[in-house]
Amino acid sequence: MESTDSDTAMQVKGLELYRKGNSYYDRGFYEQAIKHYDKSIEINPNLVEVWKKKGDACCSLAKYEESIMCYDRVLKLSNNDDSEILKCKLYAIIRLGSCNERNENYCEALECYDRVLEVDPNNFEACFGKGSVLYALKKI
Repeated sequence: MESTDSDTAMQVKGLELYRKGNSYYDRGFYEQAIKHYDKSIEINPNLVEVWKKKGDACCSLAKYEESIMCYDRVLKLSNNDDSEILKCKLYAIIRLGSCNERNENYCEALECYDRVLEVDPNNFEACFGKGSVLYALKKI
């Protein structure tokens, strides 16, 4: 299947939207950045960099579940166990666990911390969070 001028123009437009999203992201305008990343993804859903930055922006806005989904997509698209992306994903899961804990959703918080500990058994934040939840549940 040959690439047409129209396909090339769309790819260029997708990269322009990604760059514009980055300019918003760099200034802390995460909602605007996400809008541009989403438009870029509509054009080309296989750009790893766009999914990564969208995950970062979502995490900055405490949209942890969406952030985790973005990082999962990056890991799937890159088809490897990129340690930097995995680190971002684990951070988002810990933040989600922390939010659940603050909202007294202890079972969900425990699930988050356990997910992290399955991958990284020595993760201090996940160990601390799990201990805090168990204390709150009076199981220690």
